[in-house]
Amino acid sequence: MRFLILLALLLASRAEAQSVVNADMAKLQPQIARDAKGFSSCGMRAVVVVGVKDGHTYDFSVNVYPDSLQGMIKAGKYRSTAFLSKSASDLKAVLPAPVSFWFAASDQGVPLKPAQFIPAETEGFILGSTDFSAAFTAITDMATGKQVQFAVRYKKEHVDQVVSFSASLSKTDADALAACFGGLQTRIKSLEASTAAQSSQN
Repeated sequence: MRFLILLALLLASRAEAQSVVNADMAKLQPQIARDAKGFSSCGMRAVVVVGVKDGHTYDFSVNVYPDSLQGMIKAGKYRSTAFLSKSASDLKAVLPAPVSFWFAASDQGVPLKPAQFIPAETEGFILGSTDFSAAFTAITDMATGKQVQFAVRYKKEHVDQVVSFSASLSKTDADALAACFGGLQTRIKSLEASTAAQSSQN
Protein backbone atom coordinates (compact mmCIF):
# COMPACT_ATOMS: atom_id res chain seq x y z
CA MET A 1 0.00 0.00 0.00
CA ARG A 2 2.81 2.39 0.90
CA PHE A 3 4.48 1.55 -2.39
CA LEU A 4 1.34 2.46 -4.35
CA ILE A 5 1.01 5.77 -2.51
CA LEU A 6 4.67 6.57 -3.15
CA LEU A 7 4.28 5.66 -6.82
CA ALA A 8 1.21 7.86 -7.16
CA LEU A 9 3.03 10.79 -5.58
CA LEU A 10 6.03 10.25 -7.86
CA LEU A 11 3.89 10.18 -10.98
CA ALA A 12 2.04 13.30 -9.88
CA SER A 13 5.28 15.17 -9.30
CA ARG A 14 6.57 14.14 -12.73
CA ALA A 15 3.38 15.39 -14.34
CA GLU A 16 4.01 18.86 -12.92
CA ALA A 17 7.77 18.87 -13.50
CA GLN A 18 9.43 21.39 -15.76
CA SER A 19 10.84 19.94 -18.95
CA VAL A 20 14.19 21.25 -20.20
CA VAL A 21 15.16 21.38 -23.88
CA ASN A 22 18.39 22.54 -25.48
CA ALA A 23 18.08 25.27 -28.08
CA ASP A 24 18.97 24.37 -31.65
CA MET A 25 20.24 27.87 -32.40
CA ALA A 26 20.74 31.06 -30.42
CA LYS A 27 21.95 34.54 -31.36
CA LEU A 28 22.73 37.49 -29.12
CA GLN A 29 22.38 41.14 -30.05
CA PRO A 30 23.63 43.93 -27.74
CA GLN A 31 21.13 46.76 -27.25
CA ILE A 32 22.69 50.16 -26.63
CA ALA A 33 21.01 53.56 -26.37
CA ARG A 34 22.41 57.06 -25.99
CA ASP A 35 21.04 60.51 -25.23
CA ALA A 36 22.58 63.95 -24.75
CA LYS A 37 24.21 62.81 -21.49
CA GLY A 38 25.80 59.68 -22.94
CA PHE A 39 24.80 56.01 -22.61
CA SER A 40 21.20 55.83 -21.39
CA SER A 41 20.64 52.05 -21.42
CA CYS A 42 22.49 48.81 -22.08
CA GLY A 43 21.07 45.38 -22.69
CA MET A 44 20.97 42.12 -24.56
CA ARG A 45 18.47 40.63 -26.96
CA ALA A 46 18.38 36.86 -27.39
CA VAL A 47 16.77 35.11 -30.36
CA VAL A 48 16.51 31.39 -29.59
CA VAL A 49 15.25 28.65 -31.91
CA VAL A 50 13.86 25.34 -30.63
CA GLY A 51 12.98 22.81 -33.34
CA VAL A 52 14.56 23.96 -36.60
CA LYS A 53 11.80 22.65 -38.93
CA ASP A 54 8.56 22.83 -36.95
CA GLY A 55 9.49 24.67 -33.77
CA HIS A 56 9.35 28.16 -32.37
CA THR A 57 11.55 31.23 -32.18
CA TYR A 58 11.77 32.79 -28.72
CA ASP A 59 12.64 36.47 -28.59
CA PHE A 60 13.47 38.26 -25.34
CA SER A 61 15.59 41.16 -24.15
CA VAL A 62 16.94 42.42 -20.84
CA ASN A 63 17.98 46.06 -20.43
CA VAL A 64 19.20 48.27 -17.58
CA TYR A 65 18.54 52.00 -17.17
CA PRO A 66 20.85 54.12 -14.98
CA ASP A 67 18.53 57.09 -14.42
CA SER A 68 15.76 54.97 -12.86
CA LEU A 69 18.12 52.25 -11.60
CA GLN A 70 15.84 49.51 -12.85
CA GLY A 71 15.86 46.74 -15.39
CA MET A 72 13.30 45.95 -18.07
CA ILE A 73 12.35 42.61 -19.62
CA LYS A 74 10.51 42.07 -22.91
CA ALA A 75 9.58 38.57 -24.05
CA GLY A 76 7.50 36.70 -26.60
CA LYS A 77 7.54 33.84 -29.09
CA TYR A 78 7.03 33.35 -32.83
CA ARG A 79 5.30 30.34 -34.36
CA SER A 80 7.93 30.00 -37.07
CA THR A 81 11.68 29.41 -36.98
CA ALA A 82 12.19 31.61 -40.06
CA PHE A 83 13.69 34.37 -37.92
CA LEU A 84 17.19 33.08 -38.58
CA SER A 85 16.58 32.46 -42.29
CA LYS A 86 16.11 34.75 -45.27
CA SER A 87 12.33 34.34 -45.29
CA ALA A 88 11.29 36.06 -42.08
CA SER A 89 8.15 37.52 -43.63
CA ASP A 90 5.97 34.66 -42.36
CA LEU A 91 6.84 35.29 -38.71
CA LYS A 92 3.77 35.55 -36.53
CA ALA A 93 3.89 36.15 -32.78
CA VAL A 94 2.01 33.71 -30.59
CA LEU A 95 -1.15 35.39 -29.26
CA PRO A 96 -2.24 36.32 -26.71
CA ALA A 97 0.96 37.48 -25.04
CA PRO A 98 2.58 35.21 -22.43
CA VAL A 99 1.60 35.54 -18.79
CA SER A 100 5.06 35.03 -17.30
CA PHE A 101 8.77 34.90 -18.05
CA TRP A 102 11.86 34.00 -16.08
CA PHE A 103 15.59 33.81 -16.79
CA ALA A 104 18.51 32.32 -14.84
CA ALA A 105 22.00 30.98 -15.22
CA SER A 106 21.90 27.16 -15.14
CA ASP A 107 23.55 27.10 -11.70
CA GLN A 108 21.38 29.92 -10.31
CA GLY A 109 18.48 29.13 -8.00
CA VAL A 110 16.56 32.40 -7.90
CA PRO A 111 15.51 33.49 -11.41
CA LEU A 112 15.12 36.97 -12.87
CA LYS A 113 11.42 37.82 -13.26
CA PRO A 114 9.39 40.92 -14.12
CA ALA A 115 8.17 42.52 -10.91
CA GLN A 116 5.52 44.69 -12.54
CA PHE A 117 4.01 44.45 -16.02
CA ILE A 118 3.27 47.40 -18.30
CA PRO A 119 1.63 47.39 -21.77
CA ALA A 120 4.05 46.33 -24.53
CA GLU A 121 4.02 48.10 -27.89
CA THR A 122 4.77 44.83 -29.71
CA GLU A 123 1.75 42.53 -30.06
CA GLY A 124 2.27 39.14 -28.45
CA PHE A 125 4.98 40.34 -26.07
CA ILE A 126 5.07 41.17 -22.37
CA LEU A 127 7.06 44.00 -20.86
CA GLY A 128 7.96 44.33 -17.22
CA SER A 129 10.30 46.09 -14.82
CA THR A 130 12.78 44.22 -12.67
CA ASP A 131 15.69 44.65 -10.29
CA PHE A 132 18.65 46.58 -11.78
CA SER A 133 21.39 44.42 -10.29
CA ALA A 134 19.73 41.13 -11.26
CA ALA A 135 19.13 42.38 -14.80
CA PHE A 136 22.76 43.49 -15.07
CA THR A 137 23.89 40.03 -13.99
CA ALA A 138 21.60 38.38 -16.55
CA ILE A 139 23.06 40.49 -19.36
CA THR A 140 26.61 39.68 -18.22
CA ASP A 141 25.85 35.95 -18.02
CA MET A 142 24.65 35.92 -21.61
CA ALA A 143 27.50 38.12 -22.84
CA THR A 144 30.16 35.87 -21.33
CA GLY A 145 28.72 32.70 -22.89
CA LYS A 146 27.45 31.17 -19.68
CA GLN A 147 24.91 28.33 -19.93
CA VAL A 148 21.56 29.93 -19.18
CA GLN A 149 17.90 28.93 -19.04
CA PHE A 150 14.59 30.71 -19.54
CA ALA A 151 10.88 29.97 -19.80
CA VAL A 152 8.01 31.82 -21.46
CA ARG A 153 4.65 30.58 -20.19
CA TYR A 154 1.25 31.13 -21.78
CA LYS A 155 -2.17 31.11 -20.14
CA LYS A 156 -3.17 27.55 -21.09
CA GLU A 157 0.19 26.05 -20.12
CA HIS A 158 0.36 24.43 -16.68
CA VAL A 159 4.15 23.93 -16.51
CA ASP A 160 7.15 25.71 -17.95
CA GLN A 161 9.12 24.39 -20.87
CA VAL A 162 12.60 25.47 -19.88
CA VAL A 163 14.94 26.31 -22.73
CA SER A 164 18.70 26.08 -22.19
CA PHE A 165 21.30 27.77 -24.37
CA SER A 166 24.74 29.31 -24.52
CA ALA A 167 25.87 31.81 -27.15
CA SER A 168 28.85 34.07 -27.74
CA LEU A 169 29.35 37.66 -28.85
CA SER A 170 31.76 38.83 -31.50
CA LYS A 171 34.68 40.92 -30.22
CA THR A 172 33.12 44.02 -31.76
CA ASP A 173 29.81 43.46 -29.96
CA ALA A 174 31.55 42.55 -26.69
CA ASP A 175 33.65 45.74 -26.83
CA ALA A 176 30.57 47.85 -27.56
CA LEU A 177 28.69 46.36 -24.61
CA ALA A 178 31.69 46.87 -22.30
CA ALA A 179 31.88 50.52 -23.36
CA CYS A 180 28.18 50.91 -22.64
CA PHE A 181 28.54 49.40 -19.16
CA GLY A 182 31.44 51.75 -18.45
CA GLY A 183 29.31 54.70 -19.53
CA LEU A 184 26.45 53.59 -17.29
CA GLN A 185 28.75 53.39 -14.27
CA THR A 186 30.01 56.91 -14.95
CA ARG A 187 26.43 58.17 -15.31
CA ILE A 188 25.29 56.50 -12.08
CA LYS A 189 28.21 58.03 -10.16
CA SER A 190 27.36 61.45 -11.59
CA LEU A 191 23.72 61.08 -10.56
CA GLU A 192 24.72 59.98 -7.06
CA ALA A 193 27.07 62.95 -6.71
CA SER A 194 24.37 65.34 -7.89
CA THR A 195 21.82 63.87 -5.45
CA ALA A 196 24.31 64.10 -2.58
CA ALA A 197 25.07 67.74 -3.44
CA GLN A 198 21.38 68.63 -3.45
CA SER A 199 20.83 66.87 -0.12
CA SER A 200 23.69 68.79 1.49
CA GLN A 201 22.23 72.09 0.31
CA ASN A 202 18.88 71.24 1.85
